[in-house]
Amino acid sequence: ATYDVTVPAGARASLSAVSGSINAAGLRGAVDVSNVSGAVDVRDLGSSLNVEGVSGRITVANVASDAHVENVSGRVSLVGVGGPASAETVSGNIGISGVKGDRVHVTTVSGDIDFAGTVTGSGRYEFETHSGQANLKLASNAQATISVETFSGSVSNDYPGAVRRKNSDPDDDSTNFDFIVNRGGGRVRVETFSGSVHISQGNP
Repeated sequence: ATYDVTVPAGARASLSAVSGSINAAGLRGAVDVSNVSGAVDVRDLGSSLNVEGVSGRITVANVASDAHVENVSGRVSLVGVGGPASAETVSGNIGISGVKGDRVHVTTVSGDIDFAGTVTGSGRYEFETHSGQANLKLASNAQATISVETFSGSVSNDYPGAVRRKNSDPDDDSTNFDFIVNRGGGRVRVETFSGSVHISQGNP
């Protein structure tokens, strides 16, 4: 069965399903979404968003305030967030871009991480994956001090003018690098076990 629901302007909305898709758009109040099996598509929100899923793709676009998403096995896509953003999965890939807030936290066990956007001078950005790849495409105006730690993954950088420093610790088997982008600023931490890390420049 399909249900179409109209929510009063500014009201908080709580949407849940066990087996089925959830689609929401144009809501002005805070939104909470919970789904066990099925896709979630939420966009054009005027306030904050919290999503919890188990199995199914989660797509979020254009959230005025903060957005927080947790999923187990489906892909997560976050595009256009006005405040802080976080995304967590076990095996699903995570793509996140256009975050205006200065706090970003992304973690997955075996999924890949793709981040595109700027880094503010006072921001804190954390990306963690055990065996997946971490790809950071930073804007040309990004001001970042990037700390990368990996046990066996490769580390590459194509960002123009970024200064690379290797931190050597004889008692640490991992590989640690710092990259200074545009004289540094916001703190970016990238951590993997066996996944590769790639840093490059994207659009402004």
